[in-house]
Amino acid sequence: MVICKMNESCLVCNSTDLSTVRSYRGNSELFRNLELKKCNNCTFVFADPLPKDEELDKYNSSYFVNAHGGLSSHPMATAYQAAINKIRVNYVIEMIQKGQDLNLKILEIGPGTGDFLKFWLQRFPNSEYSILESDLINRERFKGLVSFQYSSFKEIPSNYFDLIIISHVLEHTNDPKRFLNELSNNLKNAGFIFIEVPCQDYLFKDKEEPHLLFFNKESMNQLFNKINMRVINLGYFGPSIIQSFSKKILNRIYLKVVGLFLKFRITLPVSIFFPKMRSYLSSLEILMILPSEAIREKSNPSWWLRAVVSKNK
Repeated sequence: MVICKMNESCLVCNSTDLSTVRSYRGNSELFRNLELKKCNNCTFVFADPLPKDEELDKYNSSYFVNAHGGLSSHPMATAYQAAINKIRVNYVIEMIQKGQDLNLKILEIGPGTGDFLKFWLQRFPNSEYSILESDLINRERFKGLVSFQYSSFKEIPSNYFDLIIISHVLEHTNDPKRFLNELSNNLKNAGFIFIEVPCQDYLFKDKEEPHLLFFNKESMNQLFNKINMRVINLGYFGPSIIQSFSKKILNRIYLKVVGLFLKFRITLPVSIFFPKMRSYLSSLEILMILPSEAIREKSNPSWWLRAVVSKNK
């Protein structure tokens, strides 16, 4: 392993007023012997020392196996992923539409299971949709689905895309300003970037791996200011990060009940109670997404930070 230097300043605001939160929790060799550091100026939290680019490239080349033991094909998991990505698509449409044609030139970084792009292309089939995927195995699923597959940032054309999608990717990087600055060069002057990240998930998860960066609204706003991006919307979505024990238990029971209905092939006509959702979600997708509170923006820190930004020109 490359020996990494400890960070002496914040990756977002450059302040040197840092404190140690605790040890970082990870299983892979790459994520051992790290600490969580907090910037006392902008409240940004990050792993320290951060892995080098070449180390992350190696880990991410088999990301889903290394980080998650592979992708789940269980109907409940696939329904949840489909639902949350449809909600993200609708959020982006609401933020950027303004009467314009949304058959756009789009770049998605780390498309995962491809649910976002599938729903977007279902809505706007004349879009030119391209991806950058680091996981070598996962690239195979997108053959024939997208216009272009890029394997590195160097291949991506400058000043070309109307919309760039960065959903649950930024928290895996080791330099958020450099990462977003590079991508802003690929964006047209009138283009948009959609970003979603977990919100301070080190506070409520059992381990941090594979996440390296931990944002809240304050630190994310500072990041956008530092890279000269205009914030169109930045909000909290999902369950509160300070969730009561009783609510956690109720959610587990709820999912077990949904699993039993699915096992015995019992169909619940849940969509009739959610007319807005049923226009784009199946009954199972509605059932899976309900506990996540993923649609309505919250006032307090919640599981996800969701944003749309544009170049500040």
